[in-house]
Amino acid sequence: MSWTIVSILLLKPFERPLQRKDARLSYDGFLAYLLSPDGDIFNKKHHSVYQDMNQPLSNYFINSSHNTYLVQDQLVGASSIQGYLSSLRDGCRCVEIDCWDGPQNEPIVYHGKTLTSRITFRNVIRAINQEAFVISKFPVVLSLENHCSFEQQKTMARHLKNILGKRLLTTTLDGDVPHQLPSPSDLRERFLIKGKRVGSIKDDIRKYKSSMKGGTRVEKEEKQSQGASHKLQTVPEELSNLVVYMKSIHFNDLASAQAEQKCYMMSSLNESKAKKVSTAGGANFVSYTRSNIVRIYPLQTRIDSSNYNPVDLWNYGCQMVALNFQTAGIPMDLNRGFFRNNGRCGYVLKPSFMTDGHCKFSPDQPTFSGRKGVELGIKIISAQNIQFSRGDIVVRAEVHGVPDDNYTSETIPMENKCYNPTWNEVLYFTIRVPELAILRLAVEGRAFIIGRTLLGQVTLPFTSVKSGFRHAHLLDKDGSPILGSTLFLYIWYHSRMDLEQ
Repeated sequence: MSWTIVSILLLKPFERPLQRKDARLSYDGFLAYLLSPDGDIFNKKHHSVYQDMNQPLSNYFINSSHNTYLVQDQLVGASSIQGYLSSLRDGCRCVEIDCWDGPQNEPIVYHGKTLTSRITFRNVIRAINQEAFVISKFPVVLSLENHCSFEQQKTMARHLKNILGKRLLTTTLDGDVPHQLPSPSDLRERFLIKGKRVGSIKDDIRKYKSSMKGGTRVEKEEKQSQGASHKLQTVPEELSNLVVYMKSIHFNDLASAQAEQKCYMMSSLNESKAKKVSTAGGANFVSYTRSNIVRIYPLQTRIDSSNYNPVDLWNYGCQMVALNFQTAGIPMDLNRGFFRNNGRCGYVLKPSFMTDGHCKFSPDQPTFSGRKGVELGIKIISAQNIQFSRGDIVVRAEVHGVPDDNYTSETIPMENKCYNPTWNEVLYFTIRVPELAILRLAVEGRAFIIGRTLLGQVTLPFTSVKSGFRHAHLLDKDGSPILGSTLFLYIWYHSRMDLEQ
C-alpha cells in the first residue's frame, strides 16, 4: 500500500468532506488532529483495560477512599449518599463505612463522636449496590469501621445479604483455604467485605463441608463451643462469616506481620505509622505487600479532611492508599491521574520488580540489576483559552515518584495576551524509576495581591505519556474538564526501557 493511500486513510477522520481533495491535511484538519485523542499527551490505548487482570489482588494498586460518606470536613460536615456515588463514579474500588448504633435497631453511618450528620447503613448499601459496577466491573471492597452493638451488627449482615444478593462474596471461590488471593477477573462484579472475623476460614470451610455431607455431630460440637464463648464474642457469626479474603488484623510490627499473617489477612495503618514502617522496613516492607494487602488512611488530626501524598506509600507497594475524595488538591490530582491508567477501572498492576520475589526493590535505594533511567524533555510551547487577566501565567511541571524522582520546575512568567500565552521553553528531568513516576503539569496565574491561582492541571502516569507534539487538556481542581483549555507541548525522552508506547 502506498504512502499516499495510507495518508488518506489516516487523515480522513480529521477533514471536512469538502476538504478531502487529496492526501494533504488542511490547517483545520491538522488542528482537529492535534486536539483529538491521537494528539493527546495521554496514551489513548490506556483509556481501556490493557493490563493483565488475572494476577492476585495483592499485585494491584486499588483506588481507595477514606470516610467516603463525608462530602465536607470530618468535624461538622455533612454525611451523604452522594459521597459514595461520586467516589464510585471517580473509579473508587474501596469505600469506607463507619457504622454506629442507630434508632429502631437500624445502624447509622457518620464520623463517630463528632457533629457530622447521619445517614442509614441500609441506604448506604443500596446506593453502593446501584452504582458499584457502572464505571468498572472489577470488585468493590466495603471497608467496615464497625462500632455497632451485637444486635445491630446482625442487622448490618442482614442488609448486606438482602441488598447485595449473589454479588456479595460469602465464601472462598473454590471452597478451600486460600494460599493466594484471587484476581480482579475472578471477582468481577463481586462485593468483598473487609472487617473483623471470629475464628478461622479453615474452621468455617470444614463446618460448611460437614453440613453439606450431613455432619450433624460436628455441627452439635460447634454449637456447644460457640455457646460457651458467646458472651466473649464481639462480632456475630452472621457478619463475621461475610469476611472472606480481607480479615482485619492489628499490625504490631513488620517482622511479626511477615511471619504470622496469611494472604487473606490485612492491616490498616494510619499515614504516620505507615511512613515509619516503610522507612525502617525498606525492601522488607515491599516484600510484605507482595502477598498481603495493606490499607493506609489519613491521621484523625486532619479535621479539615486534608490529604497526604499517596505516592510515598505506593512506592512501597501499599495497595489501598485511602484519601478524602471530597478534598481537592495535589494529593487527589495524583490519585486521579494515577488511576486514569488502565481504563479507570480502579486497579493498576504493580511493576514486575515489586511483585517478583527475587527482586529486592526499595524506593530509597532503587538501583538494581537492569535499571536504566529516563531523560525527559518537555517543551512548553503555548496554552490556549486561559481565563486569567490579573497577572502573569506560569506553567509548573512536577515529577512525583521515588525520593530521587521528585522534581519541580517552571517556566518564566508570561503575560496572558488574548488568553493564549506562549513560552517555547524547555524543562528537563531525569527519572530513575519511570514505572512509579507521575507527571503533573499545572497552569497558574500569578498576581501581586492574590498570589498564585490554579487555572488548570493535568496529571498522568509517566508510562502513559506520549512523545512528540501533544495537547494536554486541562482539568480544574475537582478533576472536571475545562472546556477549550489546553497546553501545547513537545515531549521527548531517551530510554532503553520499553514503556509500551
